[in-house]
Amino acid sequence: MSESTLESEPPRSTRLLRVAEHIRTQNWTAIGIDFVIVVLGVFVGIQVANWNDSLRAAEQQEIYLQRLASDFRSIKERTDAHFVTFDRIIDGTGYILQLLRLPDDQYRDTPIDENRLKIALASLPESRTPSGSSATYTEMVSQGQLSALRSSALRDRLAEYDRLSKIHLEVHRTLVTETASQHPVLYRHYKVASVLDSAELSGIRAEVIQFDLDAMRADPEFETAVMMMEIGAQNARGVRTFEARLADEILGLIDAESGQ
Repeated sequence: MSESTLESEPPRSTRLLRVAEHIRTQNWTAIGIDFVIVVLGVFVGIQVANWNDSLRAAEQQEIYLQRLASDFRSIKERTDAHFVTFDRIIDGTGYILQLLRLPDDQYRDTPIDENRLKIALASLPESRTPSGSSATYTEMVSQGQLSALRSSALRDRLAEYDRLSKIHLEVHRTLVTETASQHPVLYRHYKVASVLDSAELSGIRAEVIQFDLDAMRADPEFETAVMMMEIGAQNARGVRTFEARLADEILGLIDAESGQ
């Protein structure tokens, strides 16, 4: 520290001695100046401390916002992939049910799209597990860090998504149990083989190698099983639609908060 700095900013003990001397000599002007200097020093110190706290809070929020954005972008990507699966199931069950419900005379005259039917049959048992909660949000809750997010709207939407994701996971488990009970009925009348396919989430897909459409039409339990697959896919798609909409809203709130 330079001599000029030392001269301009005497040690605190020296300032206190000067204040005491001014009081002893009743130098009220000097006392007033010393008082103002002390008050300003305390005020500036508090402001600097507050500024540092605000800076640290802003930095912490930005870190959490970046991690939350990454989580919800991944959730959106998985959800979009799930839409592809459930749309395939819904389209496939619609085609199968159409063939099963045709009157015999119309059925005999209706050309069968075997490739479409095979894809439809192979997709019947497919399912996708919901994306689940944000790992970052779960960590923030466990560590009591939600207050790091300034936006109350963002905190509310994150809590809503987390609550619903847990409900949706339970719904998924129930649907899987119900639909899995119908698999033996489905496989009465067609056979599948597993083949490698990098385009699929699991890396493999089922390929129908044999089917008996006449036997399917003669088996009322088969139609019921197909209907259950259709309902399950429609319900699952509805859940994903709600999750995707909420994830989009959360990403929008994150972008708005990051831009401040």
